[in-house]
Amino acid sequence: MHENIGDDRPIRVCDRCGLIDDHPRHTVGADPDRDDRPSQAVIAIVLGSDHPAEVKALAIDQLNEPGLYLHMDCCREAGCPTGLCGPQTAGAEELRGGDLLAHLEAKGAEK
Repeated sequence: MHENIGDDRPIRVCDRCGLIDDHPRHTVGADPDRDDRPSQAVIAIVLGSDHPAEVKALAIDQLNEPGLYLHMDCCREAGCPTGLCGPQTAGAEELRGGDLLAHLEAKGAEK
């Protein structure tokens, strides 16, 4: 489980790694040519987590929503379907959570 960043960021499950947290993520809209169903391994991670039952229920509901919800680092590593995660996380390949968020915010301030 990752530590949450806080500040009322939404808690979601990552459709690739199955971890439930509020880390920076890439939300990719539904595509009829792509199978967005989570793997059995991701579902097992969610159900086996130590989150409260209500958080697990919300995560399972999200897994049924169309589209993909991926940590930006997971999306980049999987080959981001839109190609955005590589450039946005460039120079922050080892960062996660609040550290990745700070990198993204600093990068946004450079523009």
